[in-house]
Amino acid sequence: MILSLALGVALTDASAATQRFALLAGANDGGPDRVTLRYAVSDAEAVAEVLQEMGGVRPTDTLLLVEPDRQELDAGLSQLAAMVEDARASGDRAEVVIYYSGHSDEHGLLLGGTRYPYDELRGTLDTIPADVRVVVVDACASGALVRGKGGVHRPPFLVDESVEVTGYAYLTSASADEAAQEADRIQGSYFTQALISGLRGGADASGDRRVTLNEAYQFAYTETLSATERTLGGAQHANYDIRLAGTGDLVMTDLSSTGAVLAFGADLEGRLTIRDDEGHLVAELVKPAGRPLELGLAAGRYRIMLDDGRLREAEVILSKGDTLNLTRADFVSVPVEVTAMRGGAPVDEPWFGLTIVPPVTFAAGQGVPGRAIDLALGVALAEQVNGAQVSVVGSITTGDVRGVQLAAAFATAAGMRGLQAAPALALVYGPAEGLQAGAGMALSQSLRGVQLAGGLSIAGSMRGLQSAGGITVAGDMKGVQGAPINIAKQMDGVQLGVVNIGGEVDGAQIGVINVARDVDGPVIGILSFHANGYNSFQLSASEADLANVGFTYGGKRLYTLLQFGYYPNDDDARFNTWLGFGVHTPMQRLYVDVDASAGQAQSIPFVADTQALAVRVRGLVGLRVIDPIAIYAGPSLNMLAVQFDGPTEYPTRLPKFSMGAGDAEVPWWIGLTIGARFGGGRPAELLNAPE
Repeated sequence: MILSLALGVALTDASAATQRFALLAGANDGGPDRVTLRYAVSDAEAVAEVLQEMGGVRPTDTLLLVEPDRQELDAGLSQLAAMVEDARASGDRAEVVIYYSGHSDEHGLLLGGTRYPYDELRGTLDTIPADVRVVVVDACASGALVRGKGGVHRPPFLVDESVEVTGYAYLTSASADEAAQEADRIQGSYFTQALISGLRGGADASGDRRVTLNEAYQFAYTETLSATERTLGGAQHANYDIRLAGTGDLVMTDLSSTGAVLAFGADLEGRLTIRDDEGHLVAELVKPAGRPLELGLAAGRYRIMLDDGRLREAEVILSKGDTLNLTRADFVSVPVEVTAMRGGAPVDEPWFGLTIVPPVTFAAGQGVPGRAIDLALGVALAEQVNGAQVSVVGSITTGDVRGVQLAAAFATAAGMRGLQAAPALALVYGPAEGLQAGAGMALSQSLRGVQLAGGLSIAGSMRGLQSAGGITVAGDMKGVQGAPINIAKQMDGVQLGVVNIGGEVDGAQIGVINVARDVDGPVIGILSFHANGYNSFQLSASEADLANVGFTYGGKRLYTLLQFGYYPNDDDARFNTWLGFGVHTPMQRLYVDVDASAGQAQSIPFVADTQALAVRVRGLVGLRVIDPIAIYAGPSLNMLAVQFDGPTEYPTRLPKFSMGAGDAEVPWWIGLTIGARFGGGRPAELLNAPE
């Protein structure tokens, strides 16, 4: 049994003062007497993804619960209610999204070994002081949640550009005596998958690029009924209990707020199946002829199947902000998969092939189901491998490899699920899942898993770990890149190396040199250059350096400080060099910088025995006078760390103190810095603070 609760989102152009919150929970375990579900948690994650991409819910306003019991679910709902109360206290309109996927029966939710009765659940939900609540229940016997309400429909969908809607709406995936079903083919529940497909744009019947609650429900009802009419569990009929009042159209998702849009022309007709580069089903729906269709998707690689009587396929790469239009000409026909018929003639299935004269095509490589082993002392050729392909020279598969592909020189395949390894070149020019390793190069169009190479590792789209002894390159990367040189166009994760280069980085860069166009996360390195980072030129004076020239560079928050100072003295002048790291915190026109650095003082003229090393911690408060100029001042704590055979004096005219005694004596003092900053500072709202 699958259960999903969603408190929906009303999105309109007039929602500038609206905050949206979400709680999502998935529970596969319904107790010792219930079959463990497979897709409850992934259903919750999929709904969360849609709401964050298109539903106006920020990740920081999202709560995700995995396998909660009743106490944990209540705690999550209480936390959500507190978030809503804070928003309303500030004068904002509050809207909430809750999604729960798990077990239930005709009496309530089944959380592990406990039951959460529907009447108590509704009582808890009623305490959340949101302006609009939409509850979607995808569960066996979920209609019991609205039983007695008779499918009540108060006037909920008054089309208006303003939003003054208040109340609630309960949608259920099945009646009180029907089963809700999940399937391995779609890796989720039928109703939830239909709802997600609709929210992404499949339900936009009006063509206004927005999906309303009414459109989403009608779409999910039709698609779920169509998908379950011939299943063993029987047909599912969605129900509702809607009590909304006021004016305005209750919009669930908005295509204009998504990362990218995939548009299908009016000439296309048939069932569309869209999967991401990890093979996960993103949307499945029937595309009617005569009108275009737009779907909001995240940036990435997708495989689209069109069944219009013939099976057609297209592969696309969506970049952030793209709108990609597909017509029938963009699809190519693909052969229908051959399957074994029950009661049909038996298939002669060789399990082993061997050759000593290359090239050769093995019987095991003809796409026959089962497991097979191909061995070759030359070059092994196959249309498809379902088992193992091993060659002394090279292994070539024009189709997919499901299993192991090994070669002493090179290995290539159109697709791979398992292991591919070769000393010179490992190449998959289609989707791959598993481990790909090449001592020289490892190349993949898209890979979910691990890619290793001694020299060069390249992936168009990568999910997992990408590592190389030389260079890693990825177009769309989610995970970890580890190599002396890492390059990624779009990075969601960590780059770890000597040189890290990224386009848009949502994560961390750790290396000696870090370069990126946009970074949302920590940056640690000696030289870090980011277009949106804290990059500034500074002039300052302090008790240790009467004239300073300094530079800050790095990320939005973490930065590197490089400073050169000059101190004129009666006996000898000093030249100081400082290198350190700091944290930048913007607050509208004010900002705070806290940094720690090490500085070396060198006498002029340069004499080896007049060097000293000091450490310093500063706290600076700055004021933006007029962009890009700011002034700042603040105290510092200084300590003489190392003295090289010279006097213990350090250039400062302020009082000095000491810790320890004798050889262990360490001088320290309180200092002061004042200065001006040019560039680098931006208002907190442009940095989306706080992060």
